[in-house]
Amino acid sequence: EALLQSLDLRGRTFRVCLLLPKSDLVKGFFRGVDSTFAPLGYSFA
Repeated sequence: EALLQSLDLRGRTFRVCLLLPKSDLVKGFFRGVDSTFAPLGYSFA
């Protein structure tokens, strides 16, 4: 039972992690990181 709850929680956390990149905050963050590392030839695209 505890194992099932743990797996469910992990699955829910994973789903949140999948949805996070779609948020404007994260997009803005990666855009900022991207523009910081772009001169070094490194990009998250």
